[in-house]
Amino acid sequence: MIDWNRWGKIPSNDIEQYPTIIDIIQDIIQEEESHILNRYPLLHQENVLTQITRDGHYLLMASDNAKGEVELMPTSKTPLVFYRGQNAFFPHCLSSLCREKDMEKELLRSILQICELQLCLYSHPVIWDFIINRFSYDNKLFNIKIPVHLEGLAQHYGIKTTLLDLTANKWVAAFFATTIYKNGAYSPIDTSDKNSLKYGVFYRYRWTLPAGNVRNKNVHAIGIQYFNRPGKQAALVMNLPNGKNFNEVDGVERVFFRHDTAISKLIYDLSQQSRKFFPDDLLATMMCNFLKQPLFSMKAVELCRTKYYPGRNMEDFCRTVSNHGFKISEQSQLTFDKEATEKEYEYWEREGRQRYFKQLLVLPLRKF
Repeated sequence: MIDWNRWGKIPSNDIEQYPTIIDIIQDIIQEEESHILNRYPLLHQENVLTQITRDGHYLLMASDNAKGEVELMPTSKTPLVFYRGQNAFFPHCLSSLCREKDMEKELLRSILQICELQLCLYSHPVIWDFIINRFSYDNKLFNIKIPVHLEGLAQHYGIKTTLLDLTANKWVAAFFATTIYKNGAYSPIDTSDKNSLKYGVFYRYRWTLPAGNVRNKNVHAIGIQYFNRPGKQAALVMNLPNGKNFNEVDGVERVFFRHDTAISKLIYDLSQQSRKFFPDDLLATMMCNFLKQPLFSMKAVELCRTKYYPGRNMEDFCRTVSNHGFKISEQSQLTFDKEATEKEYEYWEREGRQRYFKQLLVLPLRKF
């Protein structure tokens, strides 16, 4: 077993003594095999234990807020234990938005992009099906409204937010820990390059205390979405506003590891050269161009003012948008092709909806 305390110290000159990412994965597998699930407070029956540990499924969990919302929690062999992998360590581990220097401008850009994304998503017939309908399937779901996690989708399709990515899948965390993103693509780290990164960091976050009390209500599951990059990554997010440092969050553990070329390539290949975690879809293609331009539709600006700046009048808010270098247009730069969405809805009606619901688990879980 890896000593997380010992290897949780920043490496200096003894980097070769540190474990590799495979050592960490093996350590997690040993933990899974040690029946840690028996300590999970919501498991009362053996059949529940079997269902909750199936990969690629999502638990329908009810929130205790007044809106009666639900979240789709990705299943794993260590429930409510989440991971994050980084190819390098940063003393101040911040959300993508909080890393920006001009926070005022970038915050405005972010929420304008999210509003444009919302308008675009709500024009898609499958997403609209989620928004307006409640579902039942195979006598398991009754009057359930499927959540569309807007900010979580925004984060995973390139919009900077105050959210920090976590995952329930150790292999997803290992992928991000051992690859480097450059020129729009991921590639395995090659330590033969003299300028290569020498070590990375792997985080573990336990969402509950031993007594079963929820530790942090700022953690949310994005769940399986129709545009399902978050689902493929078994994604969760932790909200870290105001420059909050993930390294200082209660319950976060970390272990450093040394990069290894062969291991990085192995994990990269296991991810199908990243395609396993970044599936092609209409939204991914559209977002590439949208994120590069400073142009927003008047409808997105109106929605942004209503949601985030309700005390501002429209004329004053439009002036603020322009003063930050953004342009306002009558037409949105983020729109779906009508013919393509019609085909997607036809598939959704024919078999897509049924396939979607087969991935959901409805168990007698308490609210969180």
